[in-house]
Amino acid sequence: MDDVGSDQQLPNPTKDAMSDDESKPVVAAQSDAEASNAVTEVPPTPSEPIVKHPLQHRWVLWYDNPKKKLPNESWEENLKTVYTFDTVEDFWCMFNNILPPTKLASGSNYHLFKHGIRPMWEDPINAKGGKWVLTNSRQRRARLDDAWMHTMLALIGECLEDDDDLCGAVVSVRKAQDRIAVWTKTATNESLQKVVGRNFRKVLELNKNEVLKYQSHADAAASGSSYQNEVVYDA
Repeated sequence: MDDVGSDQQLPNPTKDAMSDDESKPVVAAQSDAEASNAVTEVPPTPSEPIVKHPLQHRWVLWYDNPKKKLPNESWEENLKTVYTFDTVEDFWCMFNNILPPTKLASGSNYHLFKHGIRPMWEDPINAKGGKWVLTNSRQRRARLDDAWMHTMLALIGECLEDDDDLCGAVVSVRKAQDRIAVWTKTATNESLQKVVGRNFRKVLELNKNEVLKYQSHADAAASGSSYQNEVVYDA
């Protein structure tokens, strides 16, 4: 796994944290010598095989902090792979070994995307898509980590839609406000996007005064801004 290249000292996830303890034989000892002999005669109990629960897709977590980018380094070169997983157990292994969004430096981003899709507008799978955006004010900062966790679980659990239109999600940490965005493939499919938006609202348990906004990647690419673009749909 690559180093995220940040002074945040993100811990490196390990994939070997979920094995069961081996069973230990119990021997009724009549004397020390007899007990010693008895123990040596008991065959070792084989370890139970670790059963992991596969996900429908393989996922990659990325990290970037543009403020830490070297002068001659492009945005894409500053994008670091943190972890790749395709089972429930390996997701939790990753989750329990990285910093939550509220502990990241301002300007940082986590990107959780399906394997094979890079978290950028220019990726062919993203090019005609867009994103549902939750803008999280500084006053609501305390809920950011929990909201991001539930967003990731909804993604990998295939809870937002049934048509394989999801690409990934991004959490962006900023001084004034934070954002969580869910990326989809087809911005023009209004009915499908509104299904995603409604389900995203349920996952986040938003109150009626909070609005999710959908923006297209084409508009973002044209303006050069990730979020200051025309709202195509809302939910």
